[in-house]
Amino acid sequence: MTRKALGKGLEALLPEPYLLTGEEVTQINVNQIQPNPDQPRTGLDRDDDPDLEGLKISIQANGVIEPLIARRAGGAVQLVAGERRWRAARAAGLQTVPVIFREMDDDQLLEIALVENLQRESLNPIEEARGYEALMRGRKLTQAEVAGRVGKTRSVVANSLRLLKLPDPVRALLATGRISVGHAKVILGLQDEGKILELAYRVADEALSVRELESFLQEEKPKRRGIPEFPVRDP
Repeated sequence: MTRKALGKGLEALLPEPYLLTGEEVTQINVNQIQPNPDQPRTGLDRDDDPDLEGLKISIQANGVIEPLIARRAGGAVQLVAGERRWRAARAAGLQTVPVIFREMDDDQLLEIALVENLQRESLNPIEEARGYEALMRGRKLTQAEVAGRVGKTRSVVANSLRLLKLPDPVRALLATGRISVGHAKVILGLQDEGKILELAYRVADEALSVRELESFLQEEKPKRRGIPEFPVRDP
């Protein structure tokens, strides 16, 4: 089988189930299926997904129309794609779900999980950045290569990775949505960690806009050194 080109979304990494010949759809007990251990979405209990209820109702009415993709790992059935369908099927009371098995190594599993979540825009900024970092380490990829595989520009990946340089408490504020990526971009220009923490908590507590944060820093600028620019531009 010839693999499709990378960089155009999940379809480029994982062909549609019905496009491959000779594959069988197998009904597997929902309790025998294990979630993907490399699932990038870690900030919340995924059973609390607000969209899960609607999917559960649809599955109760129509069943699981599109098979899940899984692999066999040490005798276990491990999800590759379709975790939300699996969780919704369990919530809907289904005993079995349709599954197609494919051979896949750990690095491919991580890559597919990241792309699937990016397409659904279900990752918070820190989870996304950690996903890029894991791809770079696990598959020894450059920023440009990661960008090509997930359908992003290099600058998007580079700027995302910079968020991991924030102090842990600030990353927590960003992951929970108390500050935005826009705020983080501005704060990252500061050199003093104490000032970064002070401003991050102020933004969260006072619900400051990015413009208000920038204005505050502009007023403070004569008292400190200038802020280096944050964006990383494509060559």
